[in-house]
Amino acid sequence: FAGSLAYRGHEEREMGFRHIVAEESPNLEIVEMREMLDDREKAYSEASALLERHPDLAAIYNVGAGNTGIARALKEHGRAKEIIFLGHEVTDGTKELLLDGTLDAVIDQNPRVEAREALNILSHSVRGLPYELHQPRLQVIFRESIPEI
Repeated sequence: FAGSLAYRGHEEREMGFRHIVAEESPNLEIVEMREMLDDREKAYSEASALLERHPDLAAIYNVGAGNTGIARALKEHGRAKEIIFLGHEVTDGTKELLLDGTLDAVIDQNPRVEAREALNILSHSVRGLPYELHQPRLQVIFRESIPEI
């Protein structure tokens, strides 16, 4: 699932995912890419339709927002514990989904650090000062390693 195919960050996540699947698990087939515009209701309806079209679905990777809609569809179809579900960003909502076992892992880029870095870059640029960029550390979060938010 993608929030927006026009958003470069989501496009890069999808490309990276496709590359790794092709390289590491060539026996897996990526069946569909659905755009849901980061809308939880659209994510719910798209996930429900996907589950009905693909009863042998093994996993869902959501590169954008809408995790709660996808989770609702998984729960209503009785597949929440059966299908591997990966998402992005640690939030109160994704923490709950990790704790109840619906979401298996979250890739977190620490949006607070991203925002701070963006502001520091702008502030230094306006003042004509150099700035050394500090890339946010990516973390994969599981139920057992949920950080405080």
